[in-house]
Amino acid sequence: MKAIPEIKAKISYVLKLIVILSAVTGTAMSAWAGRNSFMGGSRVFMYFTIQSNIAIAIICAAGFMVFLIAIGWVYVALAKWIGKRTD
Repeated sequence: MKAIPEIKAKISYVLKLIVILSAVTGTAMSAWAGRNSFMGGSRVFMYFTIQSNIAIAIICAAGFMVFLIAIGWVYVALAKWIGKRTD
């Protein structure tokens, strides 16, 4: 399995964070903006668009966590190989 080049990994991190932040912001704005209207408040979470925003944010967060875990494991493996302590 080929490793992702560093620049592509950094771009991937940034894009994942942008998607997560925009999905959370859009969901929050939809919930708060029309609190007293028909489609506002807690009812906004019943609509497909908001549900898909939440799902996309969760998927991106999971991918971001996988990247962070992979980086942590690489660091630990390199530290052991070099002979340094990691704790």
